[in-house]
Order: sequence, then structure tokens, then C-alpha cells
Amino acid sequence: MIKTFLYLKTDKQNEEGESPIYAKIELQGKKTTLSTGKFISKERWAFTNKLRNKLRLDKEKNCRIALDLLESKIENTYFELTKNNINTTLIDVKNKLKGKDIDSTEVDIIKLFEKHNDYFKRKFKAGERSKASLQKYNRAKDLLANYIKVKHGKNSFVINDIDNQFIYNLESYLKYESTFNNKTGISHNYTVKYIQCFKTVCNYAIKRNLINNNPFLIYDEKLVIKDAIFLTNEELGRIEMKIFSSERLNKVRDIFLFSCYTSYAPCDVEKLTKKKSHQR
Repeated sequence: MIKTFLYLKTDKQNEEGESPIYAKIELQGKKTTLSTGKFISKERWAFTNKLRNKLRLDKEKNCRIALDLLESKIENTYFELTKNNINTTLIDVKNKLKGKDIDSTEVDIIKLFEKHNDYFKRKFKAGERSKASLQKYNRAKDLLANYIKVKHGKNSFVINDIDNQFIYNLESYLKYESTFNNKTGISHNYTVKYIQCFKTVCNYAIKRNLINNNPFLIYDEKLVIKDAIFLTNEELGRIEMKIFSSERLNKVRDIFLFSCYTSYAPCDVEKLTKKKSHQR
């Protein structure tokens, strides 16, 4: 059963100091929001118990009528769509309410990737994600676009058309045919990591009600973890005693030894400052 809840978006106001009323729609554990186009002050919204009390102002009465009609329209739209498709989703309902005829299944994977990477870039600029992670997602998008162009002769690919054959052919292409910096093929672990990027992008779209299903969930290959080889104390001592002719190499030696003795990853050492070291 589809449910609708009305709420006030108090972080926005019009010129009269009124806030917009939004509808939160829930169906099968998924949620989406829809603007009702109606406004009311925060004080009147609270005083009238979200317009549920007996109303005296004509403006508020008309607003309540419009909201009731919208709730009925949402419910009727859902039942109308389920007559032809028992798997009707919130996206279908929202598109119908907005007069959109485009099915969610027509979402292009490359455009979706670009949308995700633009979002990820904002997180990087805010210091919430690393530059290396952003580069990884941009590289993953390029690899996917190349595969679609080389193997399917297209510049785009609809998510609903991505099946098991597409995914495992993509895996084979990444491992044995893709080229980068004059090198052909990608190792097993990097291939798995790139396909995990594709999964993440689709999960991003599902959370935002852009698509319904994640086709990459079928892929279940795991990273191959090799036994680590540890340096002995004697070997570390020999490295400590090694003096290089280049000051740059001596610095690399010191950073390497610091990582060995502290278990800091090289990328974490690079971010370490005097201030952070004192905090430790």
C-alpha cells in the first residue's frame, strides 16, 4: 500500500516568510518526496496541527482541499499503474504525477556515472573523499565507456539492458583487452575493484530513486589476497644503514622505514603533519 505524509520544509521560505509543504511518499520500504506547490508559515502549520484542525482562514481551507486532492491523486495513480504492472515503483508513480513518460529503465549507465562522479567530486572538494578515490571512479567510467564503444558499438547503454552476459564480457574485456598507458589488461584484483565501483554507482542511483535494481549485484568475484612477506629486523637494519647519493632517495628510505615501524600506510604518511603527529 502506498502512503503519503505531509511535512513542512522549514529551511526554505518565500517572500511572505512561508515555507513549502512537501509530500513524502512511501512504498515497499522506499521513499521519495514531491513538492505540493503550497506554502504556509511555520507558526500556522503548528497552530492548525498540520492543517488537521478546523480551519477558519479561506487560504488555509483551500490549501487543505488541494492537499487532500493530491493525496487522492497519488493513491489513484498508484492503483491505475498497478493494473498494468504489479511491480509498479515509486519512480513510476512520481513520473506519472509529473507527466513524464520516460521509464526509469531507460536510464543510461554512462550518464548515471557522470552524475555520481560530479557528486563525488563535491565530496572530494569538501575534504570528505580522497583524490585517489575520485580518480578511480573517473577511470572506472572511462573503462566502461570504452567497453560499450568497442564491444557494442554504442556511446551509451541502458541499465535495464545490462545482463549477466554484459557483465562477464565486461570482466573479460577489462582483464585481457583494455589498454591504458600502452599496457594491455588489468589484474584480477583491480578488475574486481572497478566492478565494485559500478555496483556503488548503481546503489547511489537506487538510493535517489533513479533506478530500481542493481544489475551488477550478480557479480560475486572476490579479491585474491596473497600472503604478505615481512622484512626481518636484520633486513630493516640494513635499510637503515644504507646511505643514498640522492637526498630524495634518503627521504624515501626514511618514509618507508617510518611506515614499517608504525604500520602507517604510505598514503597516510603523506598526509601527516607536525600538528597531527603531536595530537598522536
